[in-house]
Amino acid sequence: MPSSRVPRDPSTAVHTARTAVTDIALLGGFFAVTTDPEAPDTAGEGPWRSLPEVWGPGILGARIANTRRVFADRVDITPEQVEPRVAASVLYQGLAARLVSPVMATAVVHGLVPDPAALRWRTVTTGPLPLLLAEDRAVLAPRPHDHGPGAAAETLEKLILQGLLEPAATAFRDEVKLSPKVLRGNTASSVAGAARRIEELRPEHGPAAHALAEALLSTPTLSGSGEFGAPRSVRSARSGNYREARFTRNSCCLYYRLPGGGKCADCVLLRETEPAR
Repeated sequence: MPSSRVPRDPSTAVHTARTAVTDIALLGGFFAVTTDPEAPDTAGEGPWRSLPEVWGPGILGARIANTRRVFADRVDITPEQVEPRVAASVLYQGLAARLVSPVMATAVVHGLVPDPAALRWRTVTTGPLPLLLAEDRAVLAPRPHDHGPGAAAETLEKLILQGLLEPAATAFRDEVKLSPKVLRGNTASSVAGAARRIEELRPEHGPAAHALAEALLSTPTLSGSGEFGAPRSVRSARSGNYREARFTRNSCCLYYRLPGGGKCADCVLLRETEPAR
């Protein structure tokens, strides 16, 4: 799918990848993508690298080892007591959320996604992976509420799920023994989580975000990895009351195997009597 600058359209306020990511960065956390490599408040350190280097030789093993150290410090055990597959699984889920969240938001809100080849990352000890849009390049992704979710889902599946996360999953499995089902579930959880956040903070785009998430979960890449249930009423300090679509994945990220780790709210292992982390 070709990458191009998005043509100007007087009916929309945003015309380029740069202005789109600046807008959706207001959602915070995993949605933030900087456009200034020298910004003093940009997280991380060291040079900006291409995305495939995240799971490249040497770097991925070091990141998994660092995650084991971070988890060990958190629960007062040694890094050797943290299972490599637990650290790798949670690290992969963070990567999936980091790559899925901003492109889902820009697709839903602005009808485009930043070209993955124009994205860069750099080292960070904890927290979301810092991302930079190095060039103002975008790929068109027709907005779900204007054209239905299918076209946008096809674009995101090709560019992000297949183009980035599948090679990353292969590298993770080469580094640590991990079930493909676990990694697919991690991606599915990230898709659902991104939709919930968009729904909470941009409620006017909530139905489109949910429709896009459902379409992505129906793609060959994620089919069978989880499903949405009946919506429930929730309250947000920022957005007040709104309807949130519940999601249950068909696997577990393994975080519960860390002492005191608990289970996520969408975990297949969660029972009604157990608290979610």
